[in-house]
Amino acid sequence: MRLLSRTIRLYFFYSFIILLITIPLFYFIIKRIISEDVDKDLIAQKEDIVRKLDRATWFDPFDLLNALEPDINLAPSQDIRLHDTLYTASMYNRLTKETTPYRILTSNVIIRGQYYIIQLKSSLVNNEDLIRSIVLVQAILLLLIGVGLVFINRTLSEQVWNPFYATLRRLQHYKVEQDDKVQFEPTSIAEFNDLNHTIEQLTERNHQVYQSQKEFTENASHEMQTPLAILQTNLELLMQTQPLTEEQAKLITSMADTNIRLSRLNQSLLLLTKIENNQYAETEEVDAVDSCQKALDQLSHQADVKQIQITTDYQQPVSIKANKALFDILVSNLVSNAIRYNYEGGLIKITCNAKALIVQNTSRTHILNKDKIFERFHKEGSHSQSIGLGLAIAKKISTLYGFRMEYSYTDSLHTLRVYFT
Repeated sequence: MRLLSRTIRLYFFYSFIILLITIPLFYFIIKRIISEDVDKDLIAQKEDIVRKLDRATWFDPFDLLNALEPDINLAPSQDIRLHDTLYTASMYNRLTKETTPYRILTSNVIIRGQYYIIQLKSSLVNNEDLIRSIVLVQAILLLLIGVGLVFINRTLSEQVWNPFYATLRRLQHYKVEQDDKVQFEPTSIAEFNDLNHTIEQLTERNHQVYQSQKEFTENASHEMQTPLAILQTNLELLMQTQPLTEEQAKLITSMADTNIRLSRLNQSLLLLTKIENNQYAETEEVDAVDSCQKALDQLSHQADVKQIQITTDYQQPVSIKANKALFDILVSNLVSNAIRYNYEGGLIKITCNAKALIVQNTSRTHILNKDKIFERFHKEGSHSQSIGLGLAIAKKISTLYGFRMEYSYTDSLHTLRVYFT
């Protein structure tokens, strides 16, 4: 989750909780205050009516009261207990022809020495409207506060974090193999200036290390290949000298084979180093089927020596985006691996379509260790011509271009799949 989104979500969650708590609380508090105020008025009104009725002597006060005060009812009572009861009830109003909420006081009183039940009613309509208005204003106010907080926070956050996002975009386009130095615009925030300065120093050191490794790789490739080639030439000349005993010939042949393996090992390690240093950055549309056929043409002699039957299943065209030289190496390593570990009269199946490149081969060994098969210098068996880097290089190339490489063993066939998608 982005930092800005997380901050806004926290503010929104906080505002929602505040709204959820304060609106009902505000409603009930106002309603309680109004009810208590109405209750006090009803009690005071009751006491005033009782005093007036007690002083009235020249007319029947009860008929006059019932006629002039529809919200006051007075009736004789047999209950001699003096008590007040307050409650809220909805009653039909004949004047407005609506059901209206009332606050009602029912009480026993003594008038002229007699016990009466007096009931006073006070409409809550105006109070309910007041409560609704106050709650509505409160809700709108809190909503505006919440929206304002979100807007202000988002605007402020975008301004504050804009240098950070600029730094992030600059790093996303940075490539260590390029000579362009990473430079950032100064900001008004000290922390971001420190961050940018640290990143500039870090990228500069990384570029220097990359250049040193690149120079070492190039120098090592040149300096090591030359003496190896001279040594191979001298061994070949030595084999042509006369007289030469059989024992001497075997020793020279062994030395020549070892020299060839050493040369291959040197080339493979240098290739891995170049891949890891991203020295094959150029990509193009590569015809996977053409690469497969080229690898078969180059390795057909080795397959013929072991009388291996090769079948192909191509779906044309199969175009992928990669470095052509590296993809040719990937295919060549897979095919040469299938030939090297095969037995005489064995079988190789090569399938290439838009989804994957599949190389299957028979072998005297059974299922291999899936966790170690792509490790460097790991070899199943003791094949003298293997240096243990072929599949490691193929795996590294696959990872470089986002391909997925898998191994399986079914129906006595070792299967290597390179998924393009």
